[in-house]
Amino acid sequence: MRRLDAKFPSTAHATLFRFPVNFARDAERGPGRPSAAPTLSEKGLPPGQAFASIRGDPSLHETAPSRNRYASRMDRKIGLILDTCERLLITTDCYSIYIGFNSSEVRTESILHPFSYEIHDADLLIGRDYLSSHFTQMPFDAKMNAIAWIQNRINDGPLRRYRPGAGSGAESSGLLFQALPASAIHDTVHGLARLREIDDYYLRNAAISLSQGIVRATFNCDGTYVIPLAHFSDFVARNFGAASAARSASLPGVAALGFPRSAAATLTIRDFPA
Repeated sequence: MRRLDAKFPSTAHATLFRFPVNFARDAERGPGRPSAAPTLSEKGLPPGQAFASIRGDPSLHETAPSRNRYASRMDRKIGLILDTCERLLITTDCYSIYIGFNSSEVRTESILHPFSYEIHDADLLIGRDYLSSHFTQMPFDAKMNAIAWIQNRINDGPLRRYRPGAGSGAESSGLLFQALPASAIHDTVHGLARLREIDDYYLRNAAISLSQGIVRATFNCDGTYVIPLAHFSDFVARNFGAASAARSASLPGVAALGFPRSAAATLTIRDFPA
């Protein structure tokens, strides 16, 4: 593999670095061997799968209950910050948001600039005139329609020929977009605060994507859940209730949580799902 020159072009018209493409990993699979499915693909979770979980660093999982916990800057203003995040998703061009509860970082993606993201300090985000200075007001329905329009343009436009199976009649039909009601955003955003309040295994960061209708939640044990936005409020209510009961009584079973036994593991038992 050719080593890239680390020096930047000196001319005003910069040239793009051309990164060599290495297909060795795909070749090692051998002919006829399908690759493993992503945990979350462009079309969402695998068919018939209600959620996904990813095991993190075992050392972080094992020591999570014994580590000291300190309130972050975001914890001290969590209500106001989450109100602001809700407003961003409902009334502005923001279609995806990452909330780092430990780092007090908020990362946003705009429908007007779909190939970049912005990073905001949580304290600045809630400052006077910050939203009006850095975000564009946009009706929620207009934003969701724009997401569908852009996806359709990619699926039906000249880039379609680069999709897997192009020309064979087996190409992917693209994203299966389903518009979400604005009313679903409030419970989702503020449900994050409830997961942040859980003892021992609490929420560390989360991301909400309107374009995929997905919530990704990572806990202090380094385990991650990927859950459809439409079901996230129920997931929070059931797991928060189970965690509250565990603090006041013996640890309950998780069969009543509405998910398979391993689905609520990080919140109610010590064994994170494989």
